[in-house]
Amino acid sequence: MGGISSSYLSLNQDDNLLFNGNLSLANNGGFASTRMRFDQDLNGVKAVKIKFKGDGNTYKLRFRQYNMRASYSSDFKSFKDEWTEVILPIKDFIPTWRGYTYSNYPELDIKKIYSLGLQISDKQEGEFELEIKYIKGIY
Repeated sequence: MGGISSSYLSLNQDDNLLFNGNLSLANNGGFASTRMRFDQDLNGVKAVKIKFKGDGNTYKLRFRQYNMRASYSSDFKSFKDEWTEVILPIKDFIPTWRGYTYSNYPELDIKKIYSLGLQISDKQEGEFELEIKYIKGIY
């Protein structure tokens, strides 16, 4: 898409997931993301609990489901060098595509998810780092 942001996904020495990189606004940039294939049975999950330590930036947890253009995301705010745990209700995940929000779009169907991702966007330029202890489904 032209942007020059970079991001990396790795495990640190504590076996926590580390999402870090540099968000650039150059060349129409403005986001960095990562995603992975996800094939767990989430039937009955009502919310997602995530424990993380961040840098003060706001991040998005994103799901993609089969046969949908949009991904579904929910924002969570980190606090610099502070472990935080949040609960993100599935009903609050919003359909978006390339930064645009859809108003007349089906709700997220938890049974059709095939991808889980993380994103930093919204013009939060500069270095970023998010350490994730866990992401769990709440029934």
